[in-house]
Amino acid sequence: MGQYLTAPNNSSKSKDDQIDKELYRHKLERQRQHIPFNVESWYPILKVQTFHTEFLSISPSIAQAFVNYYQARYNSKTILFTHEHRHLIESIENQLKNKLFHRPINEYFIRLSSRSPKDGDCLNQQLLKDVYDQELHRLKENYPHEYDAIESQSNMQMIAFCSAQFQCLKVTNEREALNLILSSERVFIDLSDALHCEKLDDEKIPWNNHLILRQWHSQLNHSMEFRCFVYQSKLTAISQYNHYCKFYHLQDQLIVQKIKSTIEKYFQDNIRMLLERWNESYSNYIIDVGLMENGSTNEFDCVVIELNPFDTGTGASLFNWTNDEEILTGKQNDVEIRVRGEYYPNIQDLIEFIHQENGLKTKNNRTDDHQPYFLFLDKMKNELSQ
Repeated sequence: MGQYLTAPNNSSKSKDDQIDKELYRHKLERQRQHIPFNVESWYPILKVQTFHTEFLSISPSIAQAFVNYYQARYNSKTILFTHEHRHLIESIENQLKNKLFHRPINEYFIRLSSRSPKDGDCLNQQLLKDVYDQELHRLKENYPHEYDAIESQSNMQMIAFCSAQFQCLKVTNEREALNLILSSERVFIDLSDALHCEKLDDEKIPWNNHLILRQWHSQLNHSMEFRCFVYQSKLTAISQYNHYCKFYHLQDQLIVQKIKSTIEKYFQDNIRMLLERWNESYSNYIIDVGLMENGSTNEFDCVVIELNPFDTGTGASLFNWTNDEEILTGKQNDVEIRVRGEYYPNIQDLIEFIHQENGLKTKNNRTDDHQPYFLFLDKMKNELSQ
């Protein structure tokens, strides 16, 4: 059979380019709407109600270095990575070391302006398994009968995993911090979008991206974080933030009611008055609050973790944006609080997937995919020099 050459379909390419531009213009509009909920925007307002926070500016060139590192490391696009990118990453490493980790505060939670690297790799890969094993052992001793049935066993394993994952987000030096950032797909996506949007932005929203280090508070437990919905400056609903786990202490209705009344009072006395002054930006929002036991008063102390937009792009935890619209928009008299009272659906399948993905059933889960970023930089330095 004969072979035929066909001319490029320029109209198709033009259409694809238009779709691409429309996609990023949509993302640019969402980026504009999200500006009040970036840490840089709300931190000065709520500074006295949240963790001490340090900001390290990321220029577009550094953002591109982070993106190209991820492309080279995880998408086999090494051609995109240059000596300049390596130097920029090393410069950020030095800035973290010299400016942040030589202070009295030396334990941080690291994130970007809009999201955190929850999917990033801990520098010490063995730490995840060690903490998981320790926490699972503690839970088995404290709740021996909860390990009998498959669902209750899986729930206990999920609690142990979430505890371990939470601990792995604590960083104590510049290498631990950068390893989380550079291995995170969430960070890669956010910075890629930010760079594309900047190129398409005719009005030029000021580039305002940072590495953000928030003081780590050892008393805060992941089981005591709550997602709070605020509509027209009124607290309307509260949900346990981690909706995958059925936490044992949250099965006590007296504790749940104490949590509810504590958050209501905290919001009314400390948060509402601060954000009402900025009503144009903060009339409707979601605020995540952590509760910590105060040993001297037997009460809970509250701390603001972060702010998020009041829209369907923000996870509703145990609520549903469609089914619970009337509750979330304050059309009932009381504030509703929800905690998980039943096991997460098919939790045994989910925890089995987590075991496999994280190597929790093996003695050593370190693979080439999880080698520290600085070893990959050394490898790229040698390859680029050839």
